[in-house]
Amino acid sequence: MQQKDNAGHLSQEIPYGLRSMVIPPGGLINQAMVIAASRAGALAVLDLEYIRDLKEASNALQNVADKASSEIGIKLDGYAFNFWPELLAQLPKQVRTVILTYSDKQSLDLQVKALHRQGLCVILEVTSLEEASAGKDTAVDELIAKGNEAGGRVGEETTFILLQQIMQEFSIPIWAYGGVGLHTAGACYTAGVKGIVLDWQLALVRESSFSEELKSLFTKMDGSESICVGQTLKQRYRVYARPKSPAIPYLLKQELQFNSVENNIEQLTKWREVVVQAAAEKNTDSLLLLGQDIAFASNLAKRFHTIAGVLHGIRSNIISHCEQAKRLQSLKEGSPLAEAHSTQYPIVQGPMNRISDTAAFISAIAEGGGLPFIAIGMMSIDEIEPILKETTALLGDRPWGVGLLGFISEELLKSQIELILKFKPRFSLIAGGRPGQARALENAGITTYLHVPSPRLLRIYLEEGIKHFIFEGRECGGHVGPTTSFVLWETSINTLLEMIPESSKADEYHVLFAGGIHNYISSAMVATLAALLANRGVRVGIQLGTSYLFTREALETGAICKTFQETLLKEKETVVLDSGGGHAIRCTNSNFVRTFENEKR
Repeated sequence: MQQKDNAGHLSQEIPYGLRSMVIPPGGLINQAMVIAASRAGALAVLDLEYIRDLKEASNALQNVADKASSEIGIKLDGYAFNFWPELLAQLPKQVRTVILTYSDKQSLDLQVKALHRQGLCVILEVTSLEEASAGKDTAVDELIAKGNEAGGRVGEETTFILLQQIMQEFSIPIWAYGGVGLHTAGACYTAGVKGIVLDWQLALVRESSFSEELKSLFTKMDGSESICVGQTLKQRYRVYARPKSPAIPYLLKQELQFNSVENNIEQLTKWREVVVQAAAEKNTDSLLLLGQDIAFASNLAKRFHTIAGVLHGIRSNIISHCEQAKRLQSLKEGSPLAEAHSTQYPIVQGPMNRISDTAAFISAIAEGGGLPFIAIGMMSIDEIEPILKETTALLGDRPWGVGLLGFISEELLKSQIELILKFKPRFSLIAGGRPGQARALENAGITTYLHVPSPRLLRIYLEEGIKHFIFEGRECGGHVGPTTSFVLWETSINTLLEMIPESSKADEYHVLFAGGIHNYISSAMVATLAALLANRGVRVGIQLGTSYLFTREALETGAICKTFQETLLKEKETVVLDSGGGHAIRCTNSNFVRTFENEKR
């Protein structure tokens, strides 16, 4: 069935009721974007989260309500309850939905009851499973899972992870916020969300009110430019300021001061007001509440031009991705990549330092149908050789590989490669590697994957003839890159589709997705977002690492000890430690983390 939307586009009906929500980016009042989104059939939201001027908010709300063609929503700050009464007393009838940010459970209960008394639908924006649980307990109508990649207030978990966590625990309707693009929107639909939220993806459309100077800056961004402040306060904000701006150093200094006192609701409210005031500044050095999905804005604006065009494009892509994923089943047993690997499944075990260096563990993975990798890391050739010998003897003709670090000393890496060439494993992968390092192994008949942390590097690698890639998002364990899985996967897929000629032998290109994949839901999401690649002929698969730590075989083969696994089972979250110089590591939230942060301060 087809329908004309209000902007005159002929668009597919939204599949199975999946909805789109548009929130103007950056916590700004952009009336034109709200009106355009309303006319395009989205739930258009006037963002008042960071607004403290009642007159400004009321005038904007009335103007939007007069010009919108359907119901609209408003977004309110859970920390600014005293701002609400007068605003709610004069709500236009077109406002039927309130998006509410979380402050604390007690306040939330009062806020939800007050909004429900006015007959309003309450959608709680949450950044953690704990906040989602509070929302359920206080009877909110729906949830927005806002991932770490989004702009403004965020948590540790990314959209990809947070969606899975919440949907596993609760049956409440949920929206996906952060990292949603042409490919990842289909993945969200596959997971079962009610809708998707767009903000920074629309920063360059015709209705955007950003200056030409800022728009020019946005076109060059790949998502890695923003950072999170407030990590130590557990009240994070993803922000961006130009390199010489004093805005971020000021916030980091304020964070340090707040961290020296008791971390309570009063202090968090004060910290939030510091961020609100910094974001309210209107000059070239001001703070932007910038999400990593700014990386999608240029491509979407070039292809679709307007908000209505982008919404139409995403809806169409959801349908095509789901249809092709169902038809191709690119991650099934005996898939094209599994065939190329000579394995049962298109699943690769990611190398884990001091864990996947046991021949028995490697053999168990191969026996289960995956492609195992020995983690070489920083080991000397004296340490490596016995492992390679035992693995060769134990696995026989079954395929296996070695995982290398491309950024270690040239002397050590050269000695490692020389030894590896004597044993001739069929596969290798290089983290932090370069095309020249990969070619040295490829020329010896060893299929070699390179980790690719950004679309810019991917372009360079493609131009140099590299055809085997791993796209590993920030959700992975150990060393992590700057962007989340959704953001890295979306931009990388776009780059591959652009640069791989349709007339070429696309099946020579092999792609592994990694970071946060662990079960049938996450795998189905990957199969959906990668559908256009698979349809082109690219062989796709997934890489798992952390999941193997919870297996019986990891214990039985001595890869890990019982205490290690028991510790993991008790943990409910992981954290990223930034050691400076672009190096960050994801680990369990242990006492070491507190020691590290104290030493860093």
